[in-house]
Amino acid sequence: MRLTKQLQVHTEGGHVEVGGGGGRQQKIVIPFFSLLVKDLYFLNEGCASRLPNGHINFDKFWQLAKQVTEFMAWKQVSCPFEKVNHVITHLQTTHVLTETGLALASFECEGPDNSYEKERYKNLKADTQPPPERE
Repeated sequence: MRLTKQLQVHTEGGHVEVGGGGGRQQKIVIPFFSLLVKDLYFLNEGCASRLPNGHINFDKFWQLAKQVTEFMAWKQVSCPFEKVNHVITHLQTTHVLTETGLALASFECEGPDNSYEKERYKNLKADTQPPPERE
């Protein structure tokens, strides 16, 4: 719930000035969908549905419902900006990175800072290298 919590913080309060007319609109939120799905998956799989005493774990289901409700609310926000067709086409047709590809791209944008990240970057690069050709 890393990114979805960050997005929630940005949307609470719910308004930001948009454009020069002084009108107020809700903030635009673009949830990172795969991260939302992972959060829901780990919330569902990582928390027991029943407590040790046999009662239903209402906190787990409350958290799941809260995540889905927030997502539904985000879908209802209308964008005050004009749609740009070539940007939409690019987003819909661009290559989708794998988990490894995304991690590598992240390191290429912002290099590793500590020994753990340097080791991870080294391993990622080694894992994506094609195997040597055999003679």
